[in-house]
Amino acid sequence: MKNSKLTVSKIESFSCVDGPGIRTVVFFNNCPLRCKFCHNPEMQQEFNKLDINYQKLYKLILNNKPYYKNTGGVTFSGGEPLLSQKSMYKLVKKLKKENINIALDTSGYSKKINLKLLKMFDYILLDIKSIYPDKFNYLTGGNIELVDNFINKLNEINTKVFLLFNHFSNLPAFLSVFSPRNNPNLVTGVIIALSIIANIFLKNFFIALIIFLSPFIIIFLLI
Repeated sequence: MKNSKLTVSKIESFSCVDGPGIRTVVFFNNCPLRCKFCHNPEMQQEFNKLDINYQKLYKLILNNKPYYKNTGGVTFSGGEPLLSQKSMYKLVKKLKKENINIALDTSGYSKKINLKLLKMFDYILLDIKSIYPDKFNYLTGGNIELVDNFINKLNEINTKVFLLFNHFSNLPAFLSVFSPRNNPNLVTGVIIALSIIANIFLKNFFIALIIFLSPFIIIFLLI
């Protein structure tokens, strides 16, 4: 394992956008999906690999450890890192012994799922391509049932999951959470809290109420 090559396309140090804190981001090659809005199309295939093995990558991540502080760490991204579960396992296991925070940025699109590996991650950043089967297929060329299966597997472990929405087709479903029809208590609580805060700064409760009611009224009319 020490000298085995990894299918890594690139490595970014000091990233602040791929999980909490300052992080080292490892981008694995290869992806089963062909998203129309793909951020890293050069990583869809297995070529364009870095000449790096398990031991070199471990040392690089460890060298950055002083910068992680209490919130940072390493994020495995791609491509689709779930295609490299076997090569990731021993690396993740060794990093956990160093108390390094580890995140997985994934679409959840994989037929094989190693629950022992998933349990070792501190965070899972789940990229939601679409919640509608037909749109998921249109946007990615894939079958949403694999993602549904992955989400069901996540219910079996105690790992923090962050949902990342990266297409506007998900917006109506996301906004529906804040619809007065679906969650009246939540909406009421949010409006009251925001109005009280605004009242303190604006010194006018009615103006504050109108300001913060406006977006919810719009949402109500749209949904």
